[in-house]
Amino acid sequence: MTNSPKLGIGLLDVGQSQKEVTVNEALLRMETLLAGVLTQAQNTAPVSPNNGDAHIVGTAPTGAWAGKALNVAFYIAGSGWRFIAPVNGMATWLISNNTRLVFYSNAWSALNELPALTVGTNLLINGHFAFWQRGTTLTPNDNAYAADRWRFLAESNGAATLTQETTTLPAGFGSGCRLTVAIANQKFGVLQWIEGQNGSRALNQQVTLSVRLAAAGSTLTTARIAIVQFTGTRDNVSVDPISAWNAAGTAPTLAANHSYVAQSADITLTSTYQTVSVTGTVGSSMSNLGVLIWTEDKTTTITTDILRISGVQLEVGSIATPFENRLLSAEELLCQRYCQIIGNGFVGVAAGTTSFEGMEKFRVRMRAAPSASVIAGIACSMRASGDASAATPGLNAPTTSQNSIWTQITGFSGLTTGTAMQSRNISSSEFILLTAEL
Repeated sequence: MTNSPKLGIGLLDVGQSQKEVTVNEALLRMETLLAGVLTQAQNTAPVSPNNGDAHIVGTAPTGAWAGKALNVAFYIAGSGWRFIAPVNGMATWLISNNTRLVFYSNAWSALNELPALTVGTNLLINGHFAFWQRGTTLTPNDNAYAADRWRFLAESNGAATLTQETTTLPAGFGSGCRLTVAIANQKFGVLQWIEGQNGSRALNQQVTLSVRLAAAGSTLTTARIAIVQFTGTRDNVSVDPISAWNAAGTAPTLAANHSYVAQSADITLTSTYQTVSVTGTVGSSMSNLGVLIWTEDKTTTITTDILRISGVQLEVGSIATPFENRLLSAEELLCQRYCQIIGNGFVGVAAGTTSFEGMEKFRVRMRAAPSASVIAGIACSMRASGDASAATPGLNAPTTSQNSIWTQITGFSGLTTGTAMQSRNISSSEFILLTAEL
């Protein structure tokens, strides 16, 4: 005899004898849930129960209810106690309190107490890879940022080329990440750490990671996903979290103060996107929570193989809910807390014939005072009474706060000291990279 997938109700088999036993048991289970329970969180069975009495078992049951924590226990005269194991979404009526109870995330809660504000909210930023301020095609070093908020990890620098995916995508998505093998037979992947304060609501809670994955090529066929946690100093997560990538089929060994909250088994990739998920419980000492997605093939990959990722979501709770599509304008602002590209808004004066001195205010207050660097290959143009251009601009002693930058931009010639100037780029490309990443 087989059982139903949710409530474990026995299903009739062809030619089964004594069908009434199976049918009656199913009716008793349904009646119990529909008619309601007498008490909630009781750990000891009543001494003299009435036929049909039902209770929600507590978290530390003993005696006849031992090992049945949170089950619905119901009594049948002449047969004894029977039990219904709860599943997410199961509901019943608490008679003693006139309250509707719903089971969710390993707990029975009154309907008006469910955590509606937090469950279903994506803790990750740029989970659909819509924003790539550093460039939409990159071959980064190990442990370097690529798409906004996503760090590339690999056995060797440049092991893969990351490109914003805009054509081959899961239904309902407009962007993703395409990782093309650049060095054969090496594991690689992407990681995102959540800022400590944002992830704190997951402490001691179940969390679920869901990812859309696909592949192209005949030899990159396996990937894994994982939820990871860091227990060191909050937000001090700049080190490479992987100490050893290990052989194919063996998960990477994590560095000190890093551990897996949950990880999948090997996922067999195809050209069609599939949604995969894992659930785990976050520890009480977690400082930062993160997600890791990586390839497991190490002996057969070639440089035409592709891993595709989109729709990455990490949420509190044990259910993978539909991907949260925030407004693109809101997602962009979230990204800019950690990274901004600026340069077209400087105002100031010529500090000499070769440099301009001025400041620019940031679009969004950044997580911390950012580091500032010039993006190679972008010229800087300044406007005063006439235009001046620096083909290879530089920054001299930039001073930053969470809100603005003051610096000298060097590389010009023929400026008149003290002349008021404003930056403008003929190509519209801004040239200063600000980073305040974790």
